[in-house]
Amino acid sequence: MNALILSGGHSSRMGRDKALINYLGQPHAFFLQKLVAPWCDQTFISCRKEQQPVFEQAGYNGDFLFDDDKWGDIGPLKALLTAFEHQNTDWFVLACDYPLFSKTDLWALLEHHHPEALATVFKEENEPYCEPLLGIYSQNAHDPLLEWHQKGQQSLQKFLMQHEAVNFVAPPNPFYFVNANSNADFQRILGFLDTGIIHYLNKNY
Repeated sequence: MNALILSGGHSSRMGRDKALINYLGQPHAFFLQKLVAPWCDQTFISCRKEQQPVFEQAGYNGDFLFDDDKWGDIGPLKALLTAFEHQNTDWFVLACDYPLFSKTDLWALLEHHHPEALATVFKEENEPYCEPLLGIYSQNAHDPLLEWHQKGQQSLQKFLMQHEAVNFVAPPNPFYFVNANSNADFQRILGFLDTGIIHYLNKNY
């Protein structure tokens, strides 16, 4: 299994690159890469080619996987199809703008994943949606994702909700889905971090 840290967004609402925001002592994309690395064969930061020098200047010296523009402007599906084309293996996908995702959450996904499932993602029992950008996509999801793209679809959320062979996991951490898209979100997340909850969750696994 490889890891893919989704970091290719333009961060227009935030006004600065969300992947490089320091929540826990280092740019968050780098934090996630180190968090998942012990369970993966390789870890990659997924981004646009022009972001490479900025990330390297910030101290990143790991592997990149640049979004392939042949897929068009299709959001995170572009990164996932690029990854499967690079290597047809299981991919642990983590978006860089979920600063409250913890080792507790990571372990829950790993523990419940099985290779027969197209993907393993978090979903609250009574909610009509799941979280497509924090989860494991099996190698057998490659062809269905290609077909999804060929039909003109790009929503990973809809893809997962319409396929029966998806493993939905109840999230152990009620804050995992809090993401940072604006400076108001950033301030709210700092308030969560001040409680020490993320350090507690990261130490328990």
